[in-house]
Amino acid sequence: MLGLGTGLIYQGGIFGGIPYANAFSMELDGADDSAEADSYTALTPGANSATGFTVSVWINSQHGTLDDMKQDRIISKSGSGGHEWAMVIDAGRRLRFFLYFNNDSSNRYRIFATSAIASVDDWYHVVFTWDATKDTDDNTAVALYTNGVKVDVSSGANVTQVGDSDSETVTPGTAPVEIGTTSAGASGHYWNGYIDEASIFNVTLDDDAVAEIYNSGTPIDMTVDTGNYDNSSNLVAYWRMGEQDTGSTITNLSSAAGATDLELINQAAITDDNFAQPN
Repeated sequence: MLGLGTGLIYQGGIFGGIPYANAFSMELDGADDSAEADSYTALTPGANSATGFTVSVWINSQHGTLDDMKQDRIISKSGSGGHEWAMVIDAGRRLRFFLYFNNDSSNRYRIFATSAIASVDDWYHVVFTWDATKDTDDNTAVALYTNGVKVDVSSGANVTQVGDSDSETVTPGTAPVEIGTTSAGASGHYWNGYIDEASIFNVTLDDDAVAEIYNSGTPIDMTVDTGNYDNSSNLVAYWRMGEQDTGSTITNLSSAAGATDLELINQAAITDDNFAQPN
């Protein structure tokens, strides 16, 4: 057990979860709450000749049972405006990420953790990375991390190759970034609980950088380079979920061209509930 700041950070296993000491987060009721940010170019993997793509987010499920979280949606950019990517919990309670090529939901790369989420009412830091310089038939091109550690994964691809090429591109679309739901796939699987510190990069964060932004369970300020993490200039989206926000708008702290704020939908709200900060 480690005392840090005004709260206590409990070290947990890779899938054991930890209490989380951040002051604010977004609270979603699992019925119809969500948040949405309008599309802009930098949110598309590989846009503007980017060499990689990373999505980082903190999640905490408040479902009554573990099985209730099956197929819940976390964050995505996929819908009638074009299929690009999605992070979800699958039917086996495993973290899963889809990367779609050419706006085709059946032309995709898929990766999922081999171990299931082990507990509700615990915080998990989840990161997906894609190395756009590698061929789509190279399983090392994608990775998943939980609580700062790369996890064992299974992967599958249904990729339609163009000619003799082993590489595909993600076609920019107009679908918004959605948090807590997605317009594509299983409907009605809204996130029930808390989501925080969502960030997107146009580079592939490495193991050391992921461990540093996890920071033993305390989020860092992504706009400040520190140690192994020196990618603030590649931060194309950053919604902190309350630290600098009021009302129903979450400020996008990225300096990327066209960066849009996140709008809370229905009863989604910013909360400073201190359940994650034991005295």
